[in-house]
Amino acid sequence: MKSKTKAILKDLEEYITIKSYKLPIFKGYTAVNKRGVEQFIDTLYATLPEDVYQARQYLKSLDIEPENHKEEKNEVYDNIRDLESELDTSVEVPLTFSKYAIVNINKLEQILDKIYTSLPKELTTIEKLNK
Repeated sequence: MKSKTKAILKDLEEYITIKSYKLPIFKGYTAVNKRGVEQFIDTLYATLPEDVYQARQYLKSLDIEPENHKEEKNEVYDNIRDLESELDTSVEVPLTFSKYAIVNINKLEQILDKIYTSLPKELTTIEKLNK
């Protein structure tokens, strides 16, 4: 079983680090398409509960008792909200067809790392089993 949530996070990370516009004048800052990142966040919110449910079912089918950590689930949502907040407090620059946000790339990477580390145990367990 593959985790859709992890795949979305990897795509988001690529979107932020590779498909953004580097700003040589503002070292450490990048311009990202704000709506594009918001779409990834919306997809995370929609996918995470179903992904955790499927991971629990998969673990049960292998006779592995899934861990139930509601506080971890809340932590991952808090970290996703931090990412949203970072976009909201960024400088918005209207360009041709979409709005870009100028954000501190290091701060976004730290938030993404927090999201990865706060993912529910079920998702990390199935990833280990698949290796």
